[in-house]
Amino acid sequence: MTGQDLLQLASKHLGEKYVFGSLVDYTDPHYKGPWDCAEFISWLVYQVTKIRIGVRNNDAYTGYWVNDIKKYCDEISLSEAALIPGAILLRSPRYQGIKIGHIALSDGKGGTIEAHSANRGVCRASIKGRIWQYALLLKNIQYTHSDDEISLAADSPSFEILGNSIFIDEIKQKLQEKKFLSTNSPTPKQLTHAIINYQNFSGLVVDGSIGIETLSSLKIKKFESVKKRMAWFKGNFSQEINQAAENTPFNLNLLTAIAIQETSYIWGSMLSNSPDQVLPYCVGDTLDTPNRSAFPINRAQLEEYPNGRSMFEIAHQALIDVSNYATSFKKVSQNPNKFCRGYGIFQYDLQHFQTDSDFFLQKKWHQFSCCLGKVIEELKNAQKRIPSLKSKTSLNDVELVHVAIAYNRGTSVLSKGFKQGYYDKESKKYYGEYINEYYKLAQTI
Repeated sequence: MTGQDLLQLASKHLGEKYVFGSLVDYTDPHYKGPWDCAEFISWLVYQVTKIRIGVRNNDAYTGYWVNDIKKYCDEISLSEAALIPGAILLRSPRYQGIKIGHIALSDGKGGTIEAHSANRGVCRASIKGRIWQYALLLKNIQYTHSDDEISLAADSPSFEILGNSIFIDEIKQKLQEKKFLSTNSPTPKQLTHAIINYQNFSGLVVDGSIGIETLSSLKIKKFESVKKRMAWFKGNFSQEINQAAENTPFNLNLLTAIAIQETSYIWGSMLSNSPDQVLPYCVGDTLDTPNRSAFPINRAQLEEYPNGRSMFEIAHQALIDVSNYATSFKKVSQNPNKFCRGYGIFQYDLQHFQTDSDFFLQKKWHQFSCCLGKVIEELKNAQKRIPSLKSKTSLNDVELVHVAIAYNRGTSVLSKGFKQGYYDKESKKYYGEYINEYYKLAQTI
């Protein structure tokens, strides 16, 4: 009994129908469907091994597979499974009491054979860019490795809505409009069931996960807007960022997340324009004391500093100019004492005027290269302010988000998670939570 036996049997059923919740006669070796994902894999395993895995009372579920892992399977890495014909890939159910996830068979070449969805039936698909919590080998099966190294790309990132997402309110609204949800304050389990029902109705992979496919199907406007902004940003600046970030722990996706969080509310409506037309308007932050303690706390303190009056004139005019593109600044721009303190697409703070006045007086934020140099420098300094990270030459995804938090608030405590940095009272989200979500999405763009 080999993994190749599983794969060969699976390939004979390509093109057969998918029906969510199908029941299969495991004793029938000639069964031709319909299938759902768990019934398909459990039937294949039974035909080859005569062992029922992931099955209770002749009904298979992904959640049952999770319960059976220790008894029947050995866990391996996703990159290993991508190279092993017949390895099993498993997306776990999201919440206790929900048995629905997704399961597929690796073809050993970076792809799958799976009972995918009503739209695609039993088909070949890709491993990469999808969410898999487990990669498994059956204990009583012999496996061989493929020589296809391209399949190592299976570890590429995926995106999934979790918890208090910036898109969650619109998701709930859409599901209510489509009659899959009866309340705008559902429990996580209620929301997952609504997603499952919507996915089944729409012919998508039924797994209860709010990933890119489901977000696109729901036509979540904010999600599509953020994707377009990321594509514009990367399309214009990726080469320059990759060069500047070389030999640092930082990367294009982190810089994309920071730019989206800091200023895309301004330039997001200007995507048809060139960077030279956009960058002059990337300014913000008009808070005075007592909400601000860093220099300059108000107009008077700025004007007392050498060249401060010239800087105020520039800073006040910048506020007037940006108010034409960001309506949130329209009212405050009418106050003759108000001015901007954040400059550039990454928001270099005016507190640096005391040591770096030329950047502001010469309007260097109009040049992306100047903004990029400043943010790389500030990220390096932010990393040094986190004791456990200050000497590291490479950082994982979680650590990169914490550096971004330190960039925003001065430092970050890893044990506190992402609920750190600026707190948005309206969305009830922290800066770190925004950056984490944007960073994960940027990895897929």
